[in-house]
Amino acid sequence: MEKIFEMEKLISKLEGDENYYLTFINSHGIQAGILRLRPEEEDVQEPHSSDEIYFIIRGDGFIHINGRKFKLIPNSFIYVPANLEHKFYGNREELLVAYFLAN
Repeated sequence: MEKIFEMEKLISKLEGDENYYLTFINSHGIQAGILRLRPEEEDVQEPHSSDEIYFIIRGDGFIHINGRKFKLIPNSFIYVPANLEHKFYGNREELLVAYFLAN
């Protein structure tokens, strides 16, 4: 299994893919990936059964977590506890986010 992942190579794998996210690690205990939302693209994810951490790489917009709205700030982390409704929205430029979940 590959151990080093280059962001630009991961982003290029999303080109032409129907999904707006790419999971690049899915092994015992951890899942990691990137999510890319273009302006007007909808985040359709459902609540996850484990805690999740997001890292905002670039972009703008908001995240809705359990009824609350938070402004996205590049180079910041967001913690979302298991089973909470959450969605990214309102970005006017491409939004790129890394995500990490415990399996």
